[in-house]
Amino acid sequence: MRCGGSLRCSTWRVSPSRASGVGNPPAALVHRYILNFIATNPTPEEIATFRPTLEMQQRLQTLIERSKNTGITEQERIELDEYERIEHLIIMLKAGNLRNLPSTL
Repeated sequence: MRCGGSLRCSTWRVSPSRASGVGNPPAALVHRYILNFIATNPTPEEIATFRPTLEMQQRLQTLIERSKNTGITEQERIELDEYERIEHLIIMLKAGNLRNLPSTL
């Protein structure tokens, strides 16, 4: 998939499964996932390899495909925009972590 530099094609685009998010906004579930990870006091290596779940990746892919083909609702557009902000935070977290990684990685 070619993305032309769009953040939406990054390896860290997320969206939770609707099945696990009954009553919760999807972005809130992603925030909880990230906060739970940070609360484990991860090592620099764990931060570097931190990834969204398969369900999150699938949800994102669905939103991207639908936005290109059939269109998405305003709520889904808001969801996709929020994921872009979340992605930016994750990129900053990982970039700030680079100096802590051993040079052998």
